Amino acid sequence: MRGLKFLVIFLGVVLLAGFVVLGVTIAKRASSKLTGDPNAAAPAAFDASPIALPKGSRIEETQVEGDRLFLRLTLENGAAQILVLSVKDGSRLGTIVLEPSP
Repeated sequence: MRGLKFLVIFLGVVLLAGFVVLGVTIAKRASSKLTGDPNAAAPAAFDASPIALPKGSRIEETQVEGDRLFLRLTLENGAAQILVLSVKDGSRLGTIVLEPSP
């Protein structure tokens, strides 16, 4: 009986210590996100040249993957095209033409 009492008290202390560690960790992470990293460099501004879209096209969808921006365009004739841009400097990386199979 004495061993069981000791085990219950010990496990209670372990649980309490775990909750304290969890609370301190959450508080530290939340406060670091609010204050920001003082050593982090400010984002560099860029003066990107305009990206020419095909005449009559519409941007249907956008998606960011890593440092690339994908724009899915619907062209005037109904065809589709994916435009790949760099998020870092706004340059055009390429174009993927989507053609329906015959």
